[in-house]
Amino acid sequence: MEYPPNKASELRLSRWLFKAVIFAFLLHIPEAFSADQTGKRPPALIDPARVLELQKDNSTSLRVLRVSGRAQLKQDGWLIDYDGLPGMLSPPGVLSQAAGKSGLSPRDVIVIVPADKDIWGYAAATRLFWTLRMMGHEKLFLLEGAVPEGFENKTSTRSHYPLEKVSERWITDMGGVYAGDDYQTPPLDIRDVERSEGYTTHPLVHDPGTIYGALNIPPVALFNNGKFKSKAELEHLMSDVIGQPPGPVVVFSDTGLRAAIAWFAIHEILGLQDVRIYDGGYIDWDSQDGETYDERNDMGDALG
Repeated sequence: MEYPPNKASELRLSRWLFKAVIFAFLLHIPEAFSADQTGKRPPALIDPARVLELQKDNSTSLRVLRVSGRAQLKQDGWLIDYDGLPGMLSPPGVLSQAAGKSGLSPRDVIVIVPADKDIWGYAAATRLFWTLRMMGHEKLFLLEGAVPEGFENKTSTRSHYPLEKVSERWITDMGGVYAGDDYQTPPLDIRDVERSEGYTTHPLVHDPGTIYGALNIPPVALFNNGKFKSKAELEHLMSDVIGQPPGPVVVFSDTGLRAAIAWFAIHEILGLQDVRIYDGGYIDWDSQDGETYDERNDMGDALG
């Protein structure tokens, strides 16, 4: 990828500035986070009491989906593996079958529940949430807490979930990682610090590190005690990291799974509309010889 004149040095500097900003965030230095791009959809996070209310509403077709992890998403058809590129969004026909097999219809109110209240549990749950949003499903919630005692879905039968195409609104490929905002909004690397800095890596990655110019927000920074941080806390974090984003906010991980956590936090909790998952993630970037940055390289130069 070719950068504008002097942009490479600016991107190197941004990594050092980012560390300073994170320190400021830890000291709780306030920063305004604009809500000009916020949508008006009801809050996506709900509690068990709200689930019971929805259950009692006879006019509501309610489905609760427990998500146990990546393996379940693949088995049910929500994710598909391509050669050298695992965990990608399935094509429309496969997604339609997956939804029908789960007994879903477009009119349902769907509550997604992470079976495990850890990073991987929330990664799988938010990935399914994002997938259903990509399919155009509006009535979606993510449950914080346990499914209410005694709650059971009605008997699940195969249903018809018509789907001809998926949205392109919240997804991007390699060419869109820096497109549309003159490089002013760096992509956000939603992986552990050790992986972003190159000390550990995915088995399919040749050059450890991160996308050149990316800023790292480890998934744990988005949670407190097994739940998403409050909106105010997330506003502090995002304001300190990217301020008022002038263009699309692109989030990525190795395969797009953990990236869904940040997509949910920024799009569904904070309300920014133009938030995109780079579905191929760092594995795709690396396989196409995109410029990378390895923290272990003291010179701070791009690789690839």
